[in-house]
Amino acid sequence: MLFRERNYAEALRYLQEAVKFDSSSLEIHYLLGVSNLWVGKYDLAIKELSNLLDKQAFYHKNVFLLLSIAYKKVNRIADGIKTVHKEFILS
Repeated sequence: MLFRERNYAEALRYLQEAVKFDSSSLEIHYLLGVSNLWVGKYDLAIKELSNLLDKQAFYHKNVFLLLSIAYKKVNRIADGIKTVHKEFILS
């Protein structure tokens, strides 16, 4: 609910607790990555979204794009380009 309302900071609190109970949930890691991205915690977003891609490349169609945005925010442009390129190769 908080995530859908775009209350990402508050959603993070609950997601961080949820991942303690179900660390294998791809959805929790996806939501952690997206929430961290939108609150400006780009390194944490990169970690979550990269790990998600390693586990299941096409969990959500937009993971590649979101990861590329996070890389851009921390001035890792080359990594962002590689991520987009990887999406085209895999699709």
